[in-house]
Amino acid sequence: ITVIVVLLFRIFHLYFRLLKCQLIQYTTNTYISMYQCCTTDLEKSIALNNISTYYCLIDEKDSTLMFQRQALNYAIVSGDSLQIAMSKHNLSLEFDSFDELDSALYYEKMALKGLPQKENHGNCYFNLGDLLLKTGKNKDSALYYLTKALEDIPIEGKASCLKSLYNLEKENGDYKTANTYLEEHAAIIDSLFYMEQSTEIQQLIYEYNTKMRVKEEQLKGKRTIHRTIVGFVSICFLIILAYQNYINRKKRLQLQYKQSLEQTQNKLSSLETTIENNQLMITLLKQEQNNLKQEHENKEQQIEEREQTIACLKEEKQHLLNWLFAQSSIYQKVITLSKQTSLNKKQMKALTTTEQEQLKKTVFGVYQSYISFLHKEYPRLTEDDQLLLCLQETSLNPLAIAICFGYTDTHPLNQKKYRMKERMSREESKV
Repeated sequence: ITVIVVLLFRIFHLYFRLLKCQLIQYTTNTYISMYQCCTTDLEKSIALNNISTYYCLIDEKDSTLMFQRQALNYAIVSGDSLQIAMSKHNLSLEFDSFDELDSALYYEKMALKGLPQKENHGNCYFNLGDLLLKTGKNKDSALYYLTKALEDIPIEGKASCLKSLYNLEKENGDYKTANTYLEEHAAIIDSLFYMEQSTEIQQLIYEYNTKMRVKEEQLKGKRTIHRTIVGFVSICFLIILAYQNYINRKKRLQLQYKQSLEQTQNKLSSLETTIENNQLMITLLKQEQNNLKQEHENKEQQIEEREQTIACLKEEKQHLLNWLFAQSSIYQKVITLSKQTSLNKKQMKALTTTEQEQLKKTVFGVYQSYISFLHKEYPRLTEDDQLLLCLQETSLNPLAIAICFGYTDTHPLNQKKYRMKERMSREESKV
């Protein structure tokens, strides 16, 4: 009975496989089109996996292995561990179908090693145990993996796994255990056979229901045709009424258009006259604007000439003030002291306090207007700051200016300049 059930199961399996091949070919064309639209490496790997399965079914070895290796390469580039393991598992199955057991065994071990722990390992365990059984290299390992596969393999694969365990135990001489596995295998085959029979009955019921629905749809179609004819006649009548209404409305619109055209022509004539008047006014305004522009340019040129004259006069005034300061005795004293460059700093002399006061009076007398300007713009500047700014306007070098303040070195003078600039910047920020 078991053999008969197995034969029936295989006959039904072959029948459905023929139907499946047609669907697989259509699906493969779809996957080829999908592959051309893929953008990521993971998507390309999935599409190539399915394309390879089709070529394996039609026994095209070279194409099968080529597409499956490409799928594995894309899976590795994508970095998805599950897809990498599945590609290696598929490659092992395809090598097995072409009787290359060593390559199949190698890739199945790699797939099992790389498969994430959270995923189902049943199929990998079964395939690895079955390959070890076929090669006959390590029957203990084959028994271990096949037994472990029974824990989480689906029921369809469980029947094959029990059949492999049966063959293994029979070779080992343990006929009792082998018989147990065979009985479990037969029970699963029987349940699968009854499931297929119930599926066929369901298909017949579905076919009968489909025919009934087709008849109902045909009746509905006839009713729809009658209704369509009645509706078509009604629509034609409505179209005629609408067309007559359209003609009447068109005549009314033509009359209104003629009246509107006459009014528009009158308005157009009025607007043309207004435009001509405005254009004449624009021409006069442009001419006046050009005259004003020329006058403005002349005034700007006069302002620029006067500014240049003022700048020259200021420069000439500064030269005269510097010359006047240079005629003073205190200036000659400063020049004499600034020539002490050959002496040591400790031996150098600077202006005394009395001479500094004399210098300040002389400078403030000569540069009185500049002092007034500084006092107005920067009221926080000290008299020493004002004196320093005045001395910077002269031809004195930094050492000579330092001597004016009683220093024999320019370092204190630099500090004084820094503090003076800070006070000036505060005044400017307030403004």
